[in-house]
This record gives sequence, C-alpha cells and structure tokens, in this order.
Amino acid sequence: MRLFAFDIDATLFPYGGHEIAQEEIDALQALLDQGDAVVLASGRPFVTLKGFLEQFHGKHRYVVCANGSVAYDIDGNLITKASLKLEDFLHLQKYEQYGASIYAYEGLGGLLSFHKDHWIDYEVEMNLLNEEDITILDPNQPIQGHDELYKIMIAGPKEVMANLKPDPEDQERYELSRSAPTFLEALPKGANKGSRVDAIREYLHIAPEDVYCFGDEDNDLSMIKRFNGVAMGNAIPSVKKAAKYITLEAKDHGVSYALRHILKVI
Repeated sequence: MRLFAFDIDATLFPYGGHEIAQEEIDALQALLDQGDAVVLASGRPFVTLKGFLEQFHGKHRYVVCANGSVAYDIDGNLITKASLKLEDFLHLQKYEQYGASIYAYEGLGGLLSFHKDHWIDYEVEMNLLNEEDITILDPNQPIQGHDELYKIMIAGPKEVMANLKPDPEDQERYELSRSAPTFLEALPKGANKGSRVDAIREYLHIAPEDVYCFGDEDNDLSMIKRFNGVAMGNAIPSVKKAAKYITLEAKDHGVSYALRHILKVI
C-alpha cells in the first residue's frame, strides 16, 4: 500500500473553485481501487472535506483538517489531533489593529468570532457551512468553553496582510503559515500537514518512501519536504524548490497528469 496526500485549493482544482474535475476524480479513484490510501490535506474543516471524499469509494480515505491540527478517517473517527485554547484566540485578537479579521475553527466545522464580516461570509461560502455553525461571541459577556480550537485565522486584504508581521513570541508559540496572500493561520506548535500525514502513515504501517504529497502553498511545505513532494505548476517558488517533482498547473489537471505520466502509479 502507498499513501497519496493532496492539498485541495489550487491543487485538485484552481483557487476559488468548488468542484474536483472528473479527470482528477478518476485518477484518485484509480488509486483507491488499487488499495492505496488517499488523504485530502487542507485548511478546510472535516464537514467540507468529508463531502469531497464521499465522491470516491474505497476503504482507505482520510482527511487532514485545519492545515494539520487534526486527522480523521472518512467516518469521522479521530486519528490524531492537537488544539489551541480560548486564551490563544483572545491573545491573537491584537492583530486586529492592522485591519485584520480574527476567527477560529473548532470541532468538526464550527466558526468562532467576535464579528460576522466579509471573511466569515467567505468561509461559509467556501466550506458550505450553515448559520448554526457560526458562534459570534459577545465581548461584554463572560466566555466559557471553546478550548478545542483547531486553527485561528488572521485574514485581511493582500495589502494589509503583506504588512502584518507576527511578533517573535508568536512565531515561537504557534505554527504559523500562509495558505494564501490573504490568510495567516496559527496552529498548535508542531502541528502541520506533514506531521499529520506522517501520523496516518504510521497508523497504516506505510513506509515513508511510499508516501507522495501534492501541494502549491506555504502550508504544504511540511509534507512536500518530508515525503515525495509533487509541486503544482502554479506553486510558489519555495514549494517548487522543495519538491521532488513538478507537474502541470491545477487548471490543467496537474494531479492526474503526475499520477499517470510522472509517477506512473496508475
């Protein structure tokens, strides 16, 4: 058995897309039909990734959610996790002074925020969430619970985020990465896609040399470096430099092309 891990946005489909093309679906299904494991590794929550995985059939379907804080199988059985607490969420509110929006993901797909703004609406649209998935806190009321946060988002326009520099203490305290020019994500220290893919690998007793990871952004670097990395043609330079292979762009179905013509595994 081999393990294949795939980022979603700008990997399985172009950034801003919502559907995996049939070419990519057929390629991933071919892996599952061979008995290989398929992992979707994304910043998206479980409820969204489960929907993507349900397009396939096969025993070994897994998700790495919140860019590496937690991993589940297709049925929602927990494999491994690390989480942040409410105090971390409150601590990172200081970045609002730059004009950024701060919100967090908790549980299987809930959103936590002090404000319902454009960025919350974006997350709801992109991840097909419902209104009941959103918790808006009242800053004038005592806050209880919310001590299992899988990632805290710092979001803002490109010009705002380009000038936002995390404090050195926060760089030490959290695992920080950018999933896009508009997003800086804070995870528990040591939590990243690479560490969670490795946990699934160990769970399935797969050798490291039999793991292949596809991605395009800074938040994919940990798995690209750790295993057989495949950079998309639209990947940022650091991902291409770290990857063992480079395939076509997401819009040109680079995943299926790599599986068929570069790796030749299907």
